[in-house]
Amino acid sequence: DTDATSDADADTCGTVRSIHRYPVKSCGGEELSEVSLSRLSPVPGDRAFMWVDGEGKFITQRPKEPRQGNGGNGVPKMATIEASLTADGTTLKLSADGLEPLEVESIT
Repeated sequence: DTDATSDADADTCGTVRSIHRYPVKSCGGEELSEVSLSRLSPVPGDRAFMWVDGEGKFITQRPKEPRQGNGGNGVPKMATIEASLTADGTTLKLSADGLEPLEVESIT
């Protein structure tokens, strides 16, 4: 007796309940209602940007990272910066409590 599983059922390995994108490394992100993926393609725009210091060294939330800028000290408050991309991916939007929102256009 063999299992009569269809090809579609055989490829199912789970259920996606939500998809999030984090356009700027170490900042807050956004929930997406849909996204196009392939086996070799990550979520478009995910971690496409990062903060760097004046010497070009990256900055993250991590408390101690010798390779990063800011004297190797992380900036945990980066998590309070919300980042999102417009649907066409050409504008990065940044916002944080107590600050005016910032939009960076033509980032492609």
